[in-house]
Amino acid sequence: MNETVRYLRRAYLAWAALWVVYNLLLLAEAFVYPGHVQYVGDQTSHRFWILVVGFGVLANAFYCLGPLIDVYACVFLGFRLGPDRYLLFAVLLVIST
Repeated sequence: MNETVRYLRRAYLAWAALWVVYNLLLLAEAFVYPGHVQYVGDQTSHRFWILVVGFGVLANAFYCLGPLIDVYACVFLGFRLGPDRYLLFAVLLVIST
């Protein structure tokens, strides 16, 4: 198997594991951070749930930048992120929240 394919396979598995962590952090932020509840009002209202779902979709769109940058760096630039992937994850997590 080609070395690039092996790297991309490992990168995919790493990003898949980070996606679970990412969504758990977003879920905790959406429901624990009191500023969200005060801003959108009652949790039983439709407006609250529309904003929570919208926030989740937008945040996951930001998350997709991580794997995209990783693959682009490997395939087009010949650069492998390796452990730097976790730094990229942290930066994108801060930006998306």
